[in-house]
Amino acid sequence: QALKCNTNKCPSGVATQDPELMKGLYVPNKSQRVYQFHQKTVEAALELIGAAGLDHPDKLSPDHIVKRIGQMKVQPYSKLYPRTPKNSLIVGTGP
Repeated sequence: QALKCNTNKCPSGVATQDPELMKGLYVPNKSQRVYQFHQKTVEAALELIGAAGLDHPDKLSPDHIVKRIGQMKVQPYSKLYPRTPKNSLIVGTGP
């Protein structure tokens, strides 16, 4: 991702008013490329889930995802972002 959508310089031509950049947006071609990108993203996610020893995305938990918090230290998301108790935001007892 170019992260330029808010600058009117979107290289894909999707989020721009620049006629030159808009030429790059050929919808029949772009739609197929977006579809293929999405398919490959899902495929990669499923490979990562399998590599974690899981057989379904529903089994993925914050314990399976780690974040680097220092040069030599990582922490699982479960320790960095504790779960909010069920309905605590509704009843007003949440963080």
